[in-house]
Amino acid sequence: LTTQLARARSAGEVLQLVQHHLHDFDHIHTTTCLYALAKRRGSLGGGAVGSGDAAGKTIAALVRRQDLYLQEGVLDGRQLANTLWAAATLPEVLSMPTALLRQVASRLGRRADSLNHQDVSNSLWAMATLEVQLEDSCLDVAHRLACSRAVAERSAEFKPQELSNCLWAI
Repeated sequence: LTTQLARARSAGEVLQLVQHHLHDFDHIHTTTCLYALAKRRGSLGGGAVGSGDAAGKTIAALVRRQDLYLQEGVLDGRQLANTLWAAATLPEVLSMPTALLRQVASRLGRRADSLNHQDVSNSLWAMATLEVQLEDSCLDVAHRLACSRAVAERSAEFKPQELSNCLWAI
């Protein structure tokens, strides 16, 4: 299933897999789908997905499933970072509730030292992009990410774009 998700060439293919296999998804599949939808955003037709159509209902079910995994505490740092990045990349499509986004960011902050440079960069970019939804409650999280071990000990590993994203977000 993970291989099929990775090989999907369009958001439509990802959504078909979700429709057929959501009941089999674990937290890794769910995160992979959110990330894949954001990566394939160009094939969503301008992002016009309504909550009443099949695609909108499928995406809503996927977001609810991710919320369940968040409540269970099974999402690791990378999965939290990818969830936040997907939400910031496709805010009009994923329509994640503000409370969910804040909870993802909060848990991400607690796992700051387990993140790699890309996770830190993507998370800081996502939090800055979602600033209206996240408000001041995530400033502490952003500070923890910016001061994390990934930044302090491995700053030389950051690609220029990752470093640029971090600086822009701060």
